[in-house]
Amino acid sequence: MKNNFDVVIIGAGISGLMAGVLLAKRSKKVLILESHTEIGGYLSGFTRKGYYFDVGLSRSNISYLEPYFREAGIINDIHFVKIDGDYYVKGKYIPSNLKDFFHAVADMFPDQKKGVLSFYAKEIVPREKKMKTMIYSDFKSMGKIRKYFTILKIFAMMPGMSRENASKQNENDILKKYVDERSEAFAFLCTRPDQINHRGYMKMYNFVGRMLSQLYNYYPRDGYLHLCNQMKRVFTENKGELITNAKATKILIENNVAAGVEYRNKSQVEKVMAGYVIAAVDLNKTLRELIAVALVPPAEMRKLQGSVLGSSVPILFLGVKIPSERIRQVFNGKQEVWYYPTIKKLDADPNDINFFADCNMVIHCSSQVNPGHAPNGCSNLQIYLPCPPVGWQQDWWLVNGQRTEKYRLLKKKIIEGLLSSLEKIIPEMKDRTIIEVCELGTPFTNERYTGNTHGMAVGYNYDKYLLTTSTRNYFYHLENISNLFFIGHQTGIRGGLGTALGSAKNVTNIICK
Repeated sequence: MKNNFDVVIIGAGISGLMAGVLLAKRSKKVLILESHTEIGGYLSGFTRKGYYFDVGLSRSNISYLEPYFREAGIINDIHFVKIDGDYYVKGKYIPSNLKDFFHAVADMFPDQKKGVLSFYAKEIVPREKKMKTMIYSDFKSMGKIRKYFTILKIFAMMPGMSRENASKQNENDILKKYVDERSEAFAFLCTRPDQINHRGYMKMYNFVGRMLSQLYNYYPRDGYLHLCNQMKRVFTENKGELITNAKATKILIENNVAAGVEYRNKSQVEKVMAGYVIAAVDLNKTLRELIAVALVPPAEMRKLQGSVLGSSVPILFLGVKIPSERIRQVFNGKQEVWYYPTIKKLDADPNDINFFADCNMVIHCSSQVNPGHAPNGCSNLQIYLPCPPVGWQQDWWLVNGQRTEKYRLLKKKIIEGLLSSLEKIIPEMKDRTIIEVCELGTPFTNERYTGNTHGMAVGYNYDKYLLTTSTRNYFYHLENISNLFFIGHQTGIRGGLGTALGSAKNVTNIICK
């Protein structure tokens, strides 16, 4: 048995490290247990043949992250760089203003063009000035609007839609007034899953995403793993202890009080006792596997049965022998492109392998920000596929979590479809010999890199089964078990890095008060 600690933290992702740093700086004796060989969790990174890749994020909003990094003592060790990007639709770049946005939507969905432009003229134009002020001048105000998902964030200024309990009725009213409820152009407004056309949903999800993030679109020059490594440095400098390859197997509960953690390190089972336990890992898995079911209130278990905490976004990692200057040229002088090829079959089935042949994508090139992320004269590309969590994404034809020949064939076909699509914007990709690194990060692959359940690297979607509520925003705990806390991006309504860091800070304040 390890010596007693004040706090033991399960998980060395950004939230676990943040909590560890803040507690250690307040003279608490802290131990962090990480099941993976590396730290970082969703912010992991890896290097292949001299090319660096982030497993997850390609951008973040630093307007609300900076205070956390400052308090952690790493603000002077990280350098955020503004990331510029453009839409590339049907062979041309689309400016990011509301007028061009809606006209681009109308062009993308010609069958609904009349309804889309009518919607813009009657609903958006009269409120455009106020909407622009909200979207571009005060990102923090988006927290209230965010829950309406995708473009509903923009439409929050419409009459009645600011009231949460009225939003569903307004969605239906819009559909009936301007377009058919199965419209692809307004697929994001559908309230029932069977109404959603996934192709339209995917395009609009991405299309709106950049409009809302472009002003605060920043990237840490040395990669997201650098943030975690700096957190680890400060943690250990403050006498914190971190053990990797330490998989938690049980949270020890004594008289309804969290008393420590049992974990497996190599072939041995160890126990560590602590005054507090913080779980900075999958909330669903923690309640199901690390705590005796009898101790979890039935209401919480019922929520877990249907909860959807997140969905993995597949990422194609490419290392190519194309100079960074050339990539910037084809990206219209930007570091990132939100690319929409010509869609030949708008009603394509996501379960059909051809669905990926012209899939919309975000192409990110961090070697334009940091040339060290690729060998001299080369570039690294990360292609994000914002696909709906249906069919193929649920199991990827794995058998008992193991890769099969069918799984390998699926990856091969998807990779070829994506490379063929990339040729339309980067002609050099027709020559496959320039590719030095090529790997599709499926949920299975991402789990190997990050150690996270279901391999979720980026992307998350919350539903009615969300385990947290607005009254529990930023941290979560079981009422009948004291001294046990849950932190991380999934413990707050907004999710993301802000929630991950904020939940860590809030729990630290509770423990140290």
